[in-house]
Amino acid sequence: MDCESGNLHVLATKFDLENSVIKDDVANIEINAKIVERALRLPSCGDEFSEYYPDDSEYEALKSRWGKFTLADLKGFVIKCAMQIEEQRMLFHEAFILFLGKTFFCPTTNSFLSPERHFPLVVDVKNPMQYNWSLQIFTWIKDAIKDFQKKALDDKVFLTACFVSDDQEEGEGYNAHEEEQINNERDNQSEEVVIEDEEVLKRLTQIEEELKSQRRTIGIEKKKLTKEQEEEIEATLKE
Repeated sequence: MDCESGNLHVLATKFDLENSVIKDDVANIEINAKIVERALRLPSCGDEFSEYYPDDSEYEALKSRWGKFTLADLKGFVIKCAMQIEEQRMLFHEAFILFLGKTFFCPTTNSFLSPERHFPLVVDVKNPMQYNWSLQIFTWIKDAIKDFQKKALDDKVFLTACFVSDDQEEGEGYNAHEEEQINNERDNQSEEVVIEDEEVLKRLTQIEEELKSQRRTIGIEKKKLTKEQEEEIEATLKE
């Protein structure tokens, strides 16, 4: 079950494993097998499902048949499974219950079936209603929330340790006087750059004024030269 998303994250965070209640701001909501029975209309009494034993011959047979099946594989098998003989019908029952367990009763984030979670559901498919399904589902929900809370606690401890370590390293290497000197040097360098920029600007302004003065002088000389030429032309015409 993916407790990381949406409302499941909130519920899993507020769930008290010891007392099996969701602690809400308004009231505590008790969760137990009876709640599962009323919600899913499944038996809350009867035999408990057996635990998964990898060396058991029945579980080895189940692993051989369904161990590499994905959810899509199960769905395809349920749709296409033949039902003519008893063996085929038993395989259909196994596939159908495994499909329900993977998608609804005991969902997991893994692509394949979980031997520990799903195989016990189909050890005996001839009379499935003799088992306490509500208790099995409720136990699985608690286990999933327990894993989620443990992971959340481990992540919190890890982050706290990282922050403490960073603070210690910063404290050991921190020197206020050195930091002040570095900041002062940066300020002085900035002031020097500003001063250099101002001097360059003054020099550019000076050069621009000199160019304007030269242009004015050249213009005046051009005007004088034109008057002298006009006088020469007038003298030539008089002669």
